[in-house]
Amino acid sequence: MRWRPSASSRRASSRDSSLRGSTHELASSYRSERYLSVQPGSLDAPREASRDGRRRYSTQETSLRRPNPSRSPRPVDTSSRYRYTPLDPRINRAIRVIRVHDELVHDKIACEIEQITTDSKYTALSYTWGSSKDASETIFLNGQRFMVRRNLLSFLDHARAFHAGKSLWIDAICINQEDIREKNRQVQMMSKIYSSTAEVFVWLGPRVDYAGHCLRRMQAYESMSDTEMALSSSKDSDFWKGFAAINSARYWDRVWVIQ
Repeated sequence: MRWRPSASSRRASSRDSSLRGSTHELASSYRSERYLSVQPGSLDAPREASRDGRRRYSTQETSLRRPNPSRSPRPVDTSSRYRYTPLDPRINRAIRVIRVHDELVHDKIACEIEQITTDSKYTALSYTWGSSKDASETIFLNGQRFMVRRNLLSFLDHARAFHAGKSLWIDAICINQEDIREKNRQVQMMSKIYSSTAEVFVWLGPRVDYAGHCLRRMQAYESMSDTEMALSSSKDSDFWKGFAAINSARYWDRVWVIQ
């Protein structure tokens, strides 16, 4: 996505270049907005006719097709905490990925974790961990208890609904954070992990109001001159609400993004 702001809008935010880099490969569809972490609700309001007479998009009008359901979760041991199996040192560029089940187990999200290499097909997640003070929530990983922070739990719940069975690389789960040696090796591989992925999901948070409308308008502005774009955007308050919401997300404060 190439976002060409007019002179007046260039001052709106210096972060639009980060958004541009994150969405370069995304198509102008409801699916691409889902990849940008727009959850149900943020695309639903308002639903009335817009100023140009066109109806607003809604989750009912442009629903994302669910993938084939993943296989049933394995039996769980609620008393057992998940313990990592070390990555095989004989395998070059070994990583772990998870697959989220579409079924809940004891009202909790269940995932499978396995080892693959960066030559395999997988999707990487870019998100913010949140504060260490955030409450930790329980999920099941290979049938055993595993703790995640609230922002990641909200993504996993989204993935359960729309990306069940997809191979996902998520650093907080796929790297043994208690194994310093492994953690250091995986951090050194970070560039390879992200450059080898089939796609990257950018998770801005559980709700980003008007983000879907904003991204659709950005796509439309690509074919406009600066003057046309300035005139159109100046009359579209929902666009600027979405633009401000996207750029004020905590995601952009991450050290990785700033660098």
